Amino acid sequence: MIIIDSDKQRIYGMDNADSELFQQATEAEKQENHVASAMYTRKLIEKHPNCAIFRAFLANSIWDMGNLEEAEKEFKIAINLEQKNEKISEGYFHLLLELERDDDAFDEMRRFLRAGGKFDRYQDILDNLNERT
Repeated sequence: MIIIDSDKQRIYGMDNADSELFQQATEAEKQENHVASAMYTRKLIEKHPNCAIFRAFLANSIWDMGNLEEAEKEFKIAINLEQKNEKISEGYFHLLLELERDDDAFDEMRRFLRAGGKFDRYQDILDNLNERT
């Protein structure tokens, strides 16, 4: 089982092969080789289809390749797996803004907060909008 410690930015429970794949994926992403990053991440998802972090990482790689619709599908899967993960929600929020779907982006903010997620930046934005209306 994969365990995510979001506070420490660490992933636990990966065997050596998984760790190597994830390291290759992150290194490829740093070098802006999004195709390779997506390939390595897809291999991880084959073994761990319910790991939200891998899904979100894939979504970001796909987004960087310019396939926003496929990235959105992966973000939705990640959110369904981990509804209170602020990094996944924020990534999806920014993707929706890039797609010029502002209403959907703000719906994602509200969904995250209603699910009990804590993210001060979201709350600040919503408070400012409420003050204007």
